[in-house]
Amino acid sequence: MFVRERKRRLWHATPWDGKPGLWAAWLRLVYQIEGPAQLGDPNETPYVPAADPKCPICQASMKSHRIDRGGPGKMTYFKCPA
Repeated sequence: MFVRERKRRLWHATPWDGKPGLWAAWLRLVYQIEGPAQLGDPNETPYVPAADPKCPICQASMKSHRIDRGGPGKMTYFKCPA
């Protein structure tokens, strides 16, 4: 008599199914709780940035502003035109 071997399945198929190791097992478990990434509406139109953005502080064009980037571990300064 032929006995069919049952596959062990969790709730959902995951990207880590069939991969060996403790880390893959952990990710399979977490995937069952968290689920896939929430990416939003796939039919939404992509964001189009403004052609000439305005400063939120002085309402002047951003082209006339100066941004001083301090580098790693330093402050970044944003200067509005006078």
